[in-house]
Amino acid sequence: KKRYPISVGLNDKDEKVQKIQTEKIVRLVTNCCKGYGMAFSAYLQEGGYVHDSGEYVLEKSVCLVFVDPDEALVEEVGKDLCAFLNQESVMVTVDEVECLFISESI
Repeated sequence: KKRYPISVGLNDKDEKVQKIQTEKIVRLVTNCCKGYGMAFSAYLQEGGYVHDSGEYVLEKSVCLVFVDPDEALVEEVGKDLCAFLNQESVMVTVDEVECLFISESI
């Protein structure tokens, strides 16, 4: 199976600052994934980004993780979030993973 983490910066690409509250961004991300019917996990992280202009910025980002998704939907989610959050780009990586779903009941 493949795992697709998508990192999306929270700073606006033009103003280089976060213009939307983190809680609202998390809701937007959740609604986007729900709209596509995609199972995901998400977490907040800190990182650095080099803009096309060469400017380096530190910013918070949200990382969405999809395991064994429809690859075309991963691209659609990435494009949507890039546009919705006014990003220069979003980073998508791909890892080979083993995935187990364990359930138990009493």
